[in-house]
Amino acid sequence: MTHPQTTPKSLEETLSDALKTAKELALQSENADSVRLAIQALLLIRGALHPQLFTGVKKFNPYPVLVKYIRASNAETLGGLVDEVIQVISPDFITLHSLGDPVEAIYSAPTASNAEALRLLREETTPLVILMKQIYQDARGGFDEADSGDTEEEMA
Repeated sequence: MTHPQTTPKSLEETLSDALKTAKELALQSENADSVRLAIQALLLIRGALHPQLFTGVKKFNPYPVLVKYIRASNAETLGGLVDEVIQVISPDFITLHSLGDPVEAIYSAPTASNAEALRLLREETTPLVILMKQIYQDARGGFDEADSGDTEEEMA
């Protein structure tokens, strides 16, 4: 049985849906707000990557690179980390209306939540990136333009 192909959501719609999901995550943790903020920061980074990175013969898989640069960062703030990683991976970053929400969350959240989200991103990088990717894929309709169909590179 052949499934009809559906038009994929726009990046703007995908990010809006993914950010909504991230905000509504039912987490059983004392750090739930910081985890949500960390996921929003990752979605901000993912959303700002220029779409041209995902075209061509060899598709770019951003997830191992995200892990690498987050772990290597010396940024002292969550906003600094996000900016540094975006600049390294995609200096021709894009801006979308939906990316304003995570920026607002990063800069208006209490300092303790920002500091805890930054700590979590550094110490729990791979699981958070995997969770963000799942949220992004679900919002995108079950696929990610970064996946080429080949086996994925290791994130660690």
